[in-house]
Amino acid sequence: MTRVRRFFLGLLPGLILVTAGWAQPVPSVISEHYTTAHGLPSNNVMCALRSHDGFLWLGTWYGLSRFDGGKFIAYNQPVNKASDNPPRKIESIAEDAQGWLWLKTVDWKLYRFNPQTEQFHAVYNELKQFARNLQVIKIQCTDEGRILLLTKDKTLLMATTDQKGHFSIRKLVDAQGKTDPQSFQLREDITASTNDYWAYVGRDYRIFTWPKKKGGLQEAMAKDDSRQQQQYERALQMATEAGIEKYQQLYQDHDSLLWVTTVSDGIYCISKPRHAFNVMPLPDNNITGVRCIYQTRQGNIIVGTRSRDVYVYHPDGQLLKSLPYAQYGIGSIYHAMEDSQGRLWLSTKGDGLVVGIPDASQPLGYQLTHYRHQAGLASSISGNNVYCTFIDSKKRIWIGTLDGGLNLVVQQADGQLAFYNKRHGFKHYPAYGLYTEVRNITEDQNGRIWVGTIDGLMSLNGDFKRPEDIRFTTYQNTAETAFANNDIYTLHRDHTGQIWVGAFGGGLQRLIYDKQPIRFEPLGIREGLRNDVIYSITEDLHGRLWFATEGGLSCYNQQTGRIRNFDRYDGIPNVTMEETSACCCANGHLWIGTRQGLLIFNPEQLQTSKTDYRTFIVNITADNQPWSGTTAIPYTHEIELEHNQNSVTFEYAALKFQDNSQLSYRYRLEGYDRDWHYAGAHRLASYNEVPPGNYTFVVETIDETRSDLSDASRSAVLPSTARLTLRILPPWWATWWAYLIYLGIAAVVTWLIVRTILQMNRMRNEVYISQRLAKLTTKPNDGDEFIDRLHRIIRQNIANSDFNIDDMANEMGLSRSAFYKKVKGVTGFAPVDLIKEFRLSHASELLQTTNLNITEIAYRSGFKDPSYFGKCFRKRYGMSPREFINQQ
Repeated sequence: MTRVRRFFLGLLPGLILVTAGWAQPVPSVISEHYTTAHGLPSNNVMCALRSHDGFLWLGTWYGLSRFDGGKFIAYNQPVNKASDNPPRKIESIAEDAQGWLWLKTVDWKLYRFNPQTEQFHAVYNELKQFARNLQVIKIQCTDEGRILLLTKDKTLLMATTDQKGHFSIRKLVDAQGKTDPQSFQLREDITASTNDYWAYVGRDYRIFTWPKKKGGLQEAMAKDDSRQQQQYERALQMATEAGIEKYQQLYQDHDSLLWVTTVSDGIYCISKPRHAFNVMPLPDNNITGVRCIYQTRQGNIIVGTRSRDVYVYHPDGQLLKSLPYAQYGIGSIYHAMEDSQGRLWLSTKGDGLVVGIPDASQPLGYQLTHYRHQAGLASSISGNNVYCTFIDSKKRIWIGTLDGGLNLVVQQADGQLAFYNKRHGFKHYPAYGLYTEVRNITEDQNGRIWVGTIDGLMSLNGDFKRPEDIRFTTYQNTAETAFANNDIYTLHRDHTGQIWVGAFGGGLQRLIYDKQPIRFEPLGIREGLRNDVIYSITEDLHGRLWFATEGGLSCYNQQTGRIRNFDRYDGIPNVTMEETSACCCANGHLWIGTRQGLLIFNPEQLQTSKTDYRTFIVNITADNQPWSGTTAIPYTHEIELEHNQNSVTFEYAALKFQDNSQLSYRYRLEGYDRDWHYAGAHRLASYNEVPPGNYTFVVETIDETRSDLSDASRSAVLPSTARLTLRILPPWWATWWAYLIYLGIAAVVTWLIVRTILQMNRMRNEVYISQRLAKLTTKPNDGDEFIDRLHRIIRQNIANSDFNIDDMANEMGLSRSAFYKKVKGVTGFAPVDLIKEFRLSHASELLQTTNLNITEIAYRSGFKDPSYFGKCFRKRYGMSPREFINQQ
């Protein structure tokens, strides 16, 4: 051990220095860009409109398009003979009070569109009795949901749609004699009145109407001018901040999203982030990464970096002291803690363990001592890469190193520290060089010590008398604890005593241990977790857990069981999170370490989303064919299918256009499913071979951004739900009148025959497959190695649906034809058939041993299409997958 420089961490307020400036601000606006690459029918988008139900409608050069946040639908072909030909070159869109869309084209033609029937109607003959010129140059919706139509000869009309969809037109302004006969330009602005309306047509093509019962025209126009000018200025500022200079239309919808249409660059959706997260950079532009954040008992915050420089901050973010490595030699701090004696324990990577002993006689307040590994001294620390320290309930101090495993610190009579480890005293430490790379340590409520290592989880009973008596428990080669064999990134014990384990690529799980074999309860897609690489866990003052993940920042509310994820729409800058670098300060603020600096925020100031939106079922396929009816699918409440259309896929969407990555879905088919299916962000639900009957498909949208972090009673916001009644008709031989003819005896006989046939088919298939597979074991010895290697390659790629004969041939080092002949000759199977047999065998095993749904098993077995999987499974086993499950 070596004495080094001394310094005072408990600095007086008088030593406060000027804080570093805040950097890495979140952009003032967030822009999403959509083009033909995303499904737009044309990059020339002339207008946009959010309808009252939330869909976005776009007028493009190639016609009308609907957007649901994930998919564009083009309406450029008539759906039936009752519809007129869809228009092209749509320049303006307006929605009336009954939800009909009015469309004006570049060539001044007028159309109505019914979103519920998806039919177009060209408005032409209806205008003849009101105007001499039938070209409509402008359309506009009033506050009452009526549509104003301005013709080329400056006649102003008002169209009103009733609840049955019929529309009527009335004339408000007749400009005859007030226009130039050649150019149709107004000679002067026109103000007119009817019994109930004021009307205005300007030479600048402005049109305006106002009900007389609401007051005078001029005052109303002045207020409208001011409102539109303010809206335009806000929209222009947002577009400018997004870097958009050329546009056709700036349209701000009812969710305050700005849609910017362009001539050749598609459409942009611009929004403002909800919060104001910022990253405070380290001094001298240090971007090596923050590896430790710790608040001392005096209240100051120690920040350790990969660069080995150390910084001390005031809780308000002011920099108190910079401690460069070249001057103070402390090292790259990965963890810090204080013991009951007031000693400061610093874990450093490469510079061993640093212990600071309070010493009032010293001018700087602490006497620092380095403890490094010494090859000739058995009682020295086992490695210099120290990742963590931990004080257990018996006041013993444990040290975790990345190059020497676990250490137990014992203070000798002369005050010196001795270290017990696998080289000194730990007689039962795991062998073969395993569990020597320790990342973290914690203790459960029963006094058992848990150690997270790169090789997995290790534990020991804290009730021992001598270090030599310690028995270490590992969890290798046990299927029940497979998660414990992952690289353990973080261990955290919360205020309830629950231990949380985060593993690289393994997600986050609760550790359950009650003197029985350990088990884990995962937090995943059901709770809303978006990323399975957990870097650090910290707990705020209200018991909420905060995770720094590979994908950003997440918060788990233990009262509601939901996880809220934060991304750039919440104001998270583009930063890279660091491992085990997080701290909840005494003032409630959270400090998170990143590669770019310190992410600091107050959880109580985070806002919830106020956006209201609906969820729709937007597409249905039955037996792999699109379903259509007299009403568009989003507005359809019931469908009826034939018995041979019982493989159904539903596509759904929540009409939230800002940050829809935060949305997750769950669905079920009532009358068929026993529980919810949690689909995450996936927008498809597939069902195969659904029996005849009446069902209700229900999909719910779960939006973490609508959860209130500061009020648990308001955390559970009612989800947006879509429902659709599904009726699958029975075949004619299964109708009620057919059963009357068959009578009961015939039905029983039929059932026995079907059952016998199914059993025979299954037995025949099993015998056939058994015979084929048996041939594999009777081939000459020269094929054994080939078969073993072939089987190993297939098993390794069993879940890869794109794995094919060419991939197999490449893996085996043969040409396609040579590989085919070799496999056929040795196994008796064609390569494609051999892969299929392995996939089906794997699927049957999953059906017997797991609770996964059939769709998930199909994907895990390498089938792209669940319907095709069902057909192959029935052909192979003589029954459907669901029948197979029920038989088990």
